[in-house]
Amino acid sequence: KPIGCQVDFSGSWAINEDKSVLDNWGTGNLPGALKITQQDNKLTIRKTFTVEYAEDRVEDEELTLDGQENKSEMWNAPLIKTARLSALQDTLFIASKATFNRGGRTMEMTSNENWYLQERGQVLMIIQSSSSFWGKRNISMVYDKQKCD
Repeated sequence: KPIGCQVDFSGSWAINEDKSVLDNWGTGNLPGALKITQQDNKLTIRKTFTVEYAEDRVEDEELTLDGQENKSEMWNAPLIKTARLSALQDTLFIASKATFNRGGRTMEMTSNENWYLQERGQVLMIIQSSSSFWGKRNISMVYDKQKCD
């Protein structure tokens, strides 16, 4: 990629468990496939989660790449996500925070992701650190770009 050119994460991606560095949860609650469309300042992501005893779960989200807050919901709680590109336009930073109120107690789930393209755009590396009521998680997910039919 020429210096100063914005990366394009568009494509269909499948998780590569062998190359990913996961924790004791393995791929639990991680998308097995991503379908990404990037246009100008907008990123549309379709995440497909494999569910063992039911239909696969699909989540769609839209993010702007300018650091603006993108508000939605997660498990009936407010979710705020921001996405911005690095100064060199070669890394995507996504931060999210969900705030849960249960029985008068407030709990937060936070996540920070750094997205990089590798191997001439054929590999998407996502480094994620998160914190929730289940504990902390630091993982590296590797997705291989899928060839179009």
